[in-house]
Amino acid sequence: MKGHLLFSPFFYLLLNVGFVSLVAQAGAQAPPNPPSGLTIFDRSHVSFQVRWNAPATGGGAPITGYDMRYRIAPSRIEDFHVWPHTIHTTDTTVELDGLNSNTTYEVQVSAINADGNSDWSDSGFTHTLGALPPLTMPSQLTASGITGTSFRVSWLPPYTVGGAVITGYTVTSQLYAVVHGDAVPIIDAGHTGTDPFIVITGLQADTSYSVQVVALTSDGKQHYSPHLFVTTSGFRPQPPSGITAVRSPTSIRLSWNAPQTPDDIPIIGYDVRYRSTEIRWVNGNRHLFPFVEVRTTGAETTFELTDLTPSSGYEIGVRTVVTNSKSVWSRAMYVVTRGTFRMDPPSVSERTSTSLRVSWNVPKDAESLIVTGYKVRYRPAVSGQNAPSPYIEVSTTGKETTIKLTDLTPSTGYEIGLQALGANGNSLWSNPIYNATLNAFPIDAPTGVATSERTSTSFKVSWNAPEPPDGITITGYEVRYRPAVSGQNAPSPYIEVSPTGAETAIELTNLAPSTSYEIGVKALSAIASSLWSVPVYQTTSPPALVISGADVAMDSVIFNELRNASSDMQDWIELRNVSDVDVNLGGWVLLIAASGSSRTLQFSADTTLPAGEVLLLLNTDPSTPNMPVASAEEASHRYFVDKKLVLPQADFTMILQSLKAWEDVAGNFFFEEKKPSTAPPLTVNKAWQRTTPITPGYRKAAWKESGYQGGLGYDNDADTKTSLGTPGYRAALKGDLNGDGVVNILDFTLISSQLGQSGENTADLNGDGVVDIRDLVLLAAIINSTNN
Repeated sequence: MKGHLLFSPFFYLLLNVGFVSLVAQAGAQAPPNPPSGLTIFDRSHVSFQVRWNAPATGGGAPITGYDMRYRIAPSRIEDFHVWPHTIHTTDTTVELDGLNSNTTYEVQVSAINADGNSDWSDSGFTHTLGALPPLTMPSQLTASGITGTSFRVSWLPPYTVGGAVITGYTVTSQLYAVVHGDAVPIIDAGHTGTDPFIVITGLQADTSYSVQVVALTSDGKQHYSPHLFVTTSGFRPQPPSGITAVRSPTSIRLSWNAPQTPDDIPIIGYDVRYRSTEIRWVNGNRHLFPFVEVRTTGAETTFELTDLTPSSGYEIGVRTVVTNSKSVWSRAMYVVTRGTFRMDPPSVSERTSTSLRVSWNVPKDAESLIVTGYKVRYRPAVSGQNAPSPYIEVSTTGKETTIKLTDLTPSTGYEIGLQALGANGNSLWSNPIYNATLNAFPIDAPTGVATSERTSTSFKVSWNAPEPPDGITITGYEVRYRPAVSGQNAPSPYIEVSPTGAETAIELTNLAPSTSYEIGVKALSAIASSLWSVPVYQTTSPPALVISGADVAMDSVIFNELRNASSDMQDWIELRNVSDVDVNLGGWVLLIAASGSSRTLQFSADTTLPAGEVLLLLNTDPSTPNMPVASAEEASHRYFVDKKLVLPQADFTMILQSLKAWEDVAGNFFFEEKKPSTAPPLTVNKAWQRTTPITPGYRKAAWKESGYQGGLGYDNDADTKTSLGTPGYRAALKGDLNGDGVVNILDFTLISSQLGQSGENTADLNGDGVVDIRDLVLLAAIINSTNN
């Protein structure tokens, strides 16, 4: 064993320093007690926060502050007593910043009152996150050579790009101001190769621009700089004023007043833009038409917009143009062209619960309108104080004079209008008409819904057909079902199935055993359906038990211990979560079956069993006299009390069933099958403990008789005559790496035998991904803390 860590001088020195020297000196009496509940949270690459609980004063002087000391967890024995950093605070929460990344830190806290300092608290340990990502963005953008139409932008290239190579830059600019509600597009100023500068041209005078540089690297990434704001020099004119409009059905003639400009900067023209104010709805989204822009000739202050649509609204704007600059757009003005004639209102026929057929007559007084089609608009009629919905518009093909409006809401009134479309313009909209869709449920719901032919996975559903009103024929039925809601559980979504044709029965299959289902039926027709019937409930039969490895999951929760008392008042079953994740038991079922009876316990939706912990199922409240169980105040003491939980005095079977599988099976009786010869002797007035979680619970080898287990139970002072088993375990000790219930020299052996190993490992106590001297130092501190 020469050279082994456990037998080296360093190891004994570590034991002397780590175990003995930290034992509290006899007779030392610090005025306050040390703080407790040291917690470390909000870790980052360079910081973390520490929180603790103030000690009770115990009648002494009040706490006036705290000293906190911290250090990088020592890796050398000579650093064990060195604490290079100490800070003072009056709070019980402190943030430590400016730390090293990917580093383990140790923290202790001492309380202070008028009589002095307390002893140092137990140590807290944490590990900061890995290295910060490199800064990879262009920086220090600078503008120079500013004129009325251009300026030069330069920048500092990224100082590191993680090994990638800069392949070039993209530069974009945008008018900084948003004028009169117009969204200003981004201008691509070009690409510069790898040169860290560019001259942006074609700009407007006296205008603010936002500039951004994007670095492109060989790894395909883009790195965006901060924005630079630059204002060009020179003169920018004002927009025109006093804009007026003269309307006709197909044109608008505009006039305006020219703004004042310097003598050496004459007005060379005006830009006029216009667009229809009609709103288009695409997939429920509101869309506006794009602007059309035209340029006037010279400095004329009039312009006529032609080829417009009669009775249509337009948004119009004008701006002044001088050499190398333009004004902002004038405030928008809204003009409606004159109409031609108004269509007569349409009529409605063939109403259903979701559609209306609209019809109309060809206009007789449309001499100037060559009709090319029609447009119908509709929306739900306004009710009370509700705001009107936007119109939905549909058009006919050619000269058809009827159209069917579909996908409407049942029992709803609609406002409907009509417009003729012509080669020379459109008519005015007709005055609106109002009509309503039919009731959604003209058919009564089916009655007499019943079930029959029940098995563990299926049953048959039948019902009586309703009598439909005249003119309506029942074409079929729809059946929906889902597991019935229990306690606080949220309902599952319905599963819907339909029988063939108009049959009034259907078999539901692939159901879960021992499960109650909610069932409803509705009738269907070509134009409407009935309401769902009043729900009925049916429960499937218990499952036919088949014991095989494929039928029992045994991957998350198992039966861990049980006791069957002859008094039935201290029966209990202990469940253990053998997985590494928390398990929600909502909807799980515990079935206890004997030859002449069966009982079912269903867990509530808020029942969660944390990873590695246990849940004790009782039929008597833990606070009842003579119950040898501690109170449920501690977080590790988890109880579930159900008075129906009684284990039979004869042979029985227990099945723990999740929403997807049998999780575990135990007991010594299996329904009508022959009792297996390997069944365990789970006799009355004894407690039985699971030997291993991987042995099936219906095997004899899975169970052993358990007497009172010393201090491992919930109640250390329980009478061994009444507490035969161990209803639960304490939480695992931190540092108990081999799981023997204590932190001692054997855990050191486990770490030393795995020094140098990396990845996920039990011996990696500080969680830094490698087993090394830091884990030994940390374990030494834990042992001292536990022993003291």
